Amino acid sequence: MGNPSARYPQEFMIEAVRMVRGGQSMAAVAKILGISCTIELRPIPRAS
Repeated sequence: MGNPSARYPQEFMIEAVRMVRGGQSMAAVAKILGISCTIELRPIPRAS
């Protein structure tokens, strides 16, 4: 799996958060994206 200390592009993180907000579990999203489930998916402010 991925490195939890790695920096991911903002677009990548936005897509990950979108998938979780869409109903997928963090574990499922992590597996799909090939990242560690321990990565912080911090809330990303919604665009106005």
